[in-house]
Amino acid sequence: MAWAEANRIDALVAAELGLQSQLNVRALAEEWYSVQSRSKTGKWGSSGRHADDTRGYLDSVILPGIGDVPLDALRRADVRALLDGVDKDSVERKVRNAAGAMLAWGYEEQWLTVGRDALMPPAAPQRRRGRP
Repeated sequence: MAWAEANRIDALVAAELGLQSQLNVRALAEEWYSVQSRSKTGKWGSSGRHADDTRGYLDSVILPGIGDVPLDALRRADVRALLDGVDKDSVERKVRNAAGAMLAWGYEEQWLTVGRDALMPPAAPQRRRGRP
């Protein structure tokens, strides 16, 4: 818990000093996950499975895709490439939700200088089964 708080303070100081380039998406993701998974009042407080699923999407898709991108260099194209690399619509929606929540939190907590809407590409229309 002290480690997570120290990371949060480091991020705030870096944002104040314009040092976001030294922080990457991995640091943001780890802090976001830590805060969300230990919150008793948030939507994760009652669902260990949701936290486990989100951890899985972070580890298997989000962090390998954009984890090393510095926060000040993160662009919509990076997130679009991440989402385009996911095969199934159902997984893409879950990754989109996790990434969007993480980016929104990052902006609210001043890790990011641009909001979620500037970084998330619009959702593609859902494909229908059985009909073209």
